[in-house]
Amino acid sequence: NIGLGQDMTIIIGAPSRSIFNAFNPHNLFFLIMPYANAFAAAWWFGSLVLVLGFYFLMDNLFPHKRLIISLGSLILLFNPFVQWWYLPVSIGYALWACLMLVKLFDREPNNKHLAVYGIGLAYWTLCFILTLYPPFQISIAYVVLSLIIGYFYHRYFVQGIKFKQDLKSWSVIMIAGIAVI
Repeated sequence: NIGLGQDMTIIIGAPSRSIFNAFNPHNLFFLIMPYANAFAAAWWFGSLVLVLGFYFLMDNLFPHKRLIISLGSLILLFNPFVQWWYLPVSIGYALWACLMLVKLFDREPNNKHLAVYGIGLAYWTLCFILTLYPPFQISIAYVVLSLIIGYFYHRYFVQGIKFKQDLKSWSVIMIAGIAVI
């Protein structure tokens, strides 16, 4: 009941019945809840995705620092940058995509885990892309790219892990990238 006949699937934050809702999980509440409750659930879902995405990513990178990571996730949530734009869902999707990327290289590759993390990487990347607010996404992409570069620098130059050991993981990343495109 909003808009003047335009396609509401591409308007940010506007719920619609479309296939693109699969990649906007914060809008899925509108399909299963009353309208007022769905707005509240979608609003708080963004904060939950952000806090949990940061927590699990940092817990994977810095194990056994749970109190500091918990405080860091709350600081990130209440950061003025996040609160001013209030698009925590976009940052959360990027953090979940980073988590899937890190998990791909976490341990000895198992085909089942590679498939799950590859699908997760493609899904969360599409969720991030389909938030469709480039000014905010570009700044997030810079931070995520820096984080990923630092992760791989540490993995290959500090830890001394050989690139050949990660060929399966890199092939899954390439497949996920093709799926996203």
